[in-house]
Amino acid sequence: MRHLLCRRALRQLGNLASTFFAMGLSYGLEQKLKKRYEPRSLIESEYQGLDLAFKTDDEGNPIFLFIGHKTPQGKIKGQRYTRVLKTDVNGKVIKDHWDLKGNT
Repeated sequence: MRHLLCRRALRQLGNLASTFFAMGLSYGLEQKLKKRYEPRSLIESEYQGLDLAFKTDDEGNPIFLFIGHKTPQGKIKGQRYTRVLKTDVNGKVIKDHWDLKGNT
């Protein structure tokens, strides 16, 4: 019985941890990142009290995102995301999502 309770507690903790650590970006932030910006540049911005910095590709789509709090040296301590953006030959989007790559 004790073994079963431990397994249940671990499973619940795992679900809770995945909720906190594997959450995607918020809808409002995703909408902000769907816009096109100046190609091949680093854009610094704020969103809901957090500092953002993202790099754009040749077409102006954000592809790297750093989100957190800016240090006095200008670096952002927080999380790093990369964007998977795949299109077909006609330019239709096949895949478009953000992957969490870890802490910065």
